[in-house]
Amino acid sequence: MSSSASQLRVCKKSEKRENLVVVRAGTQSKHKSWFSQAENRNWDLCIAAYEKISDEDLQNAEFIIEGGLSKWTVLADHFYSNDVFSDYEYFFILDDDITFNHASNINTLFELSKKLELSVSQASLSPNSFASWRVTQNQPGSVLRYTNFVECMAPIFSNLAIKKLQPYISKAISGVGLDVIFWDALGRPANSMAVIDLIQMHHTMPVDKNGGAFYQHLTKNGINVEDELAFFMGLFDLTEFEIQTLGLVTRKEKITIPNM
Repeated sequence: MSSSASQLRVCKKSEKRENLVVVRAGTQSKHKSWFSQAENRNWDLCIAAYEKISDEDLQNAEFIIEGGLSKWTVLADHFYSNDVFSDYEYFFILDDDITFNHASNINTLFELSKKLELSVSQASLSPNSFASWRVTQNQPGSVLRYTNFVECMAPIFSNLAIKKLQPYISKAISGVGLDVIFWDALGRPANSMAVIDLIQMHHTMPVDKNGGAFYQHLTKNGINVEDELAFFMGLFDLTEFEIQTLGLVTRKEKITIPNM
């Protein structure tokens, strides 16, 4: 694992796309499967690396950030102070153990987020995923569910939302507890936070707060995730947080008369 310092470099100066994907990546990251599938992507790629960068990464990413304690410290270090990031419409901030059936699913996530003017959203988790919360698991027949909770594992933020959340993102390290306060920090919206069931992502690794490499890394750097949870909940005087589904958009079903 890396030190707390992080450094940004621009790898490709192609025409800027409207969205940005930021993946916190090690050498075993799942993002490399996207490279052969992303010819018509509507997003630029920033790899926030905590292990050695590959030549393949350098050839395909627009930005590389090396180092940093976590994806949240990388955001705090670079995204609020560098003009190169200021005008992306949406930001997808995900861990490196997330996969999709095809990279075009990421395009669709951005398109839906923009069309529905979502502030914070995520893809639903596939049935074979390791999942911590029922609300994030895929619901058949649903296009999306408006919720008061989007998990920190792989959230999509609008430009406005990520700026409004700056005071909180800038204090996050593990991200534990940060997702609990998105709803309150954004004014408890009824229909701008959502789990998108139309698209599924696969979370390939279990969350292991005792033996997992990331949590061991945090412990070595003096970070207690329970303290971080208590800190964020304390900002809004929360002693508990009830996850709620606030609304549902379903897929249309039709029955037609067969040709006689």
